[in-house]
Amino acid sequence: MIFQIRNKIVAKGHYSVSKKLQDILGVRIVTYFYDDIGIIYDYLRASKSYVSEQVDKPELSVFKPKRTNLILKLDTYSEGIFNDTINTLEPQLKELIDSTYEVQLRTTFSEGWHEIDHSLRYKCNSNWNGLPEEERLFNGIYASLETSDHSLIKLFDDIAFVHFKSGNVENLLRTKFRLNFGENKINIEILRMVSNHLLIKKYLN
Repeated sequence: MIFQIRNKIVAKGHYSVSKKLQDILGVRIVTYFYDDIGIIYDYLRASKSYVSEQVDKPELSVFKPKRTNLILKLDTYSEGIFNDTINTLEPQLKELIDSTYEVQLRTTFSEGWHEIDHSLRYKCNSNWNGLPEEERLFNGIYASLETSDHSLIKLFDDIAFVHFKSGNVENLLRTKFRLNFGENKINIEILRMVSNHLLIKKYLN
């Protein structure tokens, strides 16, 4: 690990005391669908550990993958272990490292694409020199995956509405919120509470 840290700092060459390396440690959270990312993002953004973020804004005329990455502070215990680990680095390198970690938020579709992109494009970028059309096609594949993500959400919403109209509250909850309980039944009190909601009672009556 120390060897990899040293190589990363040297290879990048743009770290300083005011711009430290913040992503030696990383966590990747993969959700089924893109709208789940917003829930996790809001939770982490409100955390006391939140430091900064890299969230790409969509561009109308350019299609490319959008990052949703957050930098968070380590807790006191973890920071102690972290500092013990990097203490073997040279002092001039150690001072360029921040005791933070990165959280990357991705969907199932985008995770698969990013893994291929990281291994077969980012890590060997020279392979793509002079191939603008091929790169555009590669990004276009990501576009189709993102469109599929939206289409699946719409499909599950349509199925949820069918269950809503038929009064099947359990299947409505499973499908609308896309919850995987396996064969387990949803708690009867939750079902009763939802069934007694004014909107559902009005529709069913």
